[in-house]
Amino acid sequence: MDLTVFVPTRGRTKFEHITLNELRRFTDVTPVVVCPPSEALHYRHEQRVDVWASPVEGIGPVRQWILEQSPTRGVLMLDDDLYFSHRPDPNYGGKLERVTDLRPLLARVSDTLDAGFIHGGISARQGNQNIGYPHTDCIRVNNAHFFDRDAFAAQKTRFDALPVMEDFYVTLSLLTHGYPNRVIYEWCWSQRGSGFKGGCSLYRTPEVQATAAEALHMMFPDFVKVVEKTSDSQAGVMAARTDVNIAWLKAWERGRLMVTPGYTRPTVNTERK
Repeated sequence: MDLTVFVPTRGRTKFEHITLNELRRFTDVTPVVVCPPSEALHYRHEQRVDVWASPVEGIGPVRQWILEQSPTRGVLMLDDDLYFSHRPDPNYGGKLERVTDLRPLLARVSDTLDAGFIHGGISARQGNQNIGYPHTDCIRVNNAHFFDRDAFAAQKTRFDALPVMEDFYVTLSLLTHGYPNRVIYEWCWSQRGSGFKGGCSLYRTPEVQATAAEALHMMFPDFVKVVEKTSDSQAGVMAARTDVNIAWLKAWERGRLMVTPGYTRPTVNTERK
């Protein structure tokens, strides 16, 4: 499936854009930077990028707009501060190496969409060692998402349903409607830390976070539990926050009972190791 790579960003023109550097060094694609109109001129001075000025604000509405505007059916959305590593042993041999070529990863994303997974993602480095397979299914996705644009649109699921945790909402919506996701573990991303200046940190307050967590629980009470968390990976006021625990596999087990006309469900791997 043809694939377009999007990098949504906001408020980070003064910082290094790690994801863009990774894509330009290790692939031959031209990524699309999606940013506010006031920042578009900055990125138009960058080499080998396309720039789209978004008419909407907030990561949920921006992701929704990207999916509605994408010129290709395959859509890969990457956060702007990611760098990538690869397993020498796809089943995890105890170490990760920095990538020298991301083209095989993009090919894997395309092949996964062709296999019938209409949504999925790429593993985070943290916790990557817990899955002893090149990929696994029906699990959390964050920071690196891919979609079949047409299949996503047909489900009427929207990224702008919540101001934050919008990605959790979308993943749960699709799982509970019978669509498994696939997360690639043979590659993984790392980042400089959540809560970095710009992006969602411009509007994600503890109050916004707590409201979204409660809303997500109300939408999926059987699968979402509201909890209080403390994390070293979060910066500033979000280090201690209201958050959620989600039973992803349980959501899929409920959703797989649904029969969707015209959809051939791919073979699903739910092994965790």
